[in-house]
Amino acid sequence: MIFGLNSFYLSFFFPSLGVTIGIIIFLISGVFGYLILDLELSSPFGLPTTPLFPALSGLFGLATLFVSIRGTSGIPAQQITRPELPKKETMKSIATGSIAGSTVGFLPGLSSGVATVVAMIFRKEPERKQVIITLSAINTTNAFFVLVALFLILRPRSGAAIVVNQLIPVEQWSGTLMPIPLIYLILGGLVAAVLGFGLTLFIGKKFAKVFTKFPYRKIVITIIIFIIVMVFMFTGVLGLFILAISTCIGLLPPFFGVRRSHGMGVLLVPVIIMLW
Repeated sequence: MIFGLNSFYLSFFFPSLGVTIGIIIFLISGVFGYLILDLELSSPFGLPTTPLFPALSGLFGLATLFVSIRGTSGIPAQQITRPELPKKETMKSIATGSIAGSTVGFLPGLSSGVATVVAMIFRKEPERKQVIITLSAINTTNAFFVLVALFLILRPRSGAAIVVNQLIPVEQWSGTLMPIPLIYLILGGLVAAVLGFGLTLFIGKKFAKVFTKFPYRKIVITIIIFIIVMVFMFTGVLGLFILAISTCIGLLPPFFGVRRSHGMGVLLVPVIIMLW
């Protein structure tokens, strides 16, 4: 138990209570997101602003950092080994992750964390390694399907898709053949995936040998201060107020032993209300 209630005991002995708390946190974050979505914030430095910046920074940024700094004294020594992965379970993780990732690529407001929770529902007591594989499959598939969704429904579902939509002319995919710009984007993504896989293994092994020497607590405190300063620069005093409230809401999931993904109600509830 790192912070608050132990999630294992909550889910094992009081499963209905865990579901109820998750729904309550989802609704609280959703109402909060609906109330702040139309607020007009102003930056003291004339920078572009949005209420989602302090809201998400508090829910998933500062809240996580506060729990981390309270429950961790340092970075443990790393052991560089090659994991043994059962092929059957690994293929299941890849398949469920790919399906969930492709679905998230089309649906608004859903993150890879939510997709991971949904994918894990159909697995019995998955190992941590399989959870990581599932999450990796979700992120990889989602990266490609947001591009496909952009050309199919002409709506960007990620920050990268928004940038692509602004950089190149996007025409709706209406025929059998894939549009030429989409082909180039997918090929570029495949090349980046292959190179990224090799670089991650190489750099990761090198970094694992040295980053245990970093002052973990000081780094976390520095990041917390940096987030607060950035929120003030972009959203002013009102943004700091939103940051404080969202941080308090973000501390509820680890305290009650439920998943942080319930905080995605900050986006999902406003989207549901607007589409109703």
